[in-house]
Amino acid sequence: MLPAFEIFGSFAGVSFLTAMSYGALTENKRLLSLGICLFSIIPITGEVYLYLLSDHSIHLFFLLIFLIQMMISLPINSSSKSSIYLSKKIRLAILVFNLLHGFLILSVLFNVPLQFGFMHLVVALTMLYTIVKTNQK
Repeated sequence: MLPAFEIFGSFAGVSFLTAMSYGALTENKRLLSLGICLFSIIPITGEVYLYLLSDHSIHLFFLLIFLIQMMISLPINSSSKSSIYLSKKIRLAILVFNLLHGFLILSVLFNVPLQFGFMHLVVALTMLYTIVKTNQK
């Protein structure tokens, strides 16, 4: 992977993870959603880069997953019962996607720096925190 992309992706990822974690801790749903949405850009660019290098179709699959994650995490203002129920399912989907992708990166199946795997695990842990927190209320 290009060192410039690795450095920029690391700094951007930490910034977006900080915003997302702060949104989760302060229960600011808009900031949480914005952090997830912006963080999703990093795996999208990484998967495009890896697909162009290796031409493996698995990268297109992950690209599609993170495009969907980016679209479903766009911040919206809605407080209807259906959107609250849907947001729980969305958080669970984001948790599963990032947990699996983080483990794939950490298992060294792809030529991806390990810090990106840990970033995906932080996203998964943050989603787990929000799911547990909302179930306690």
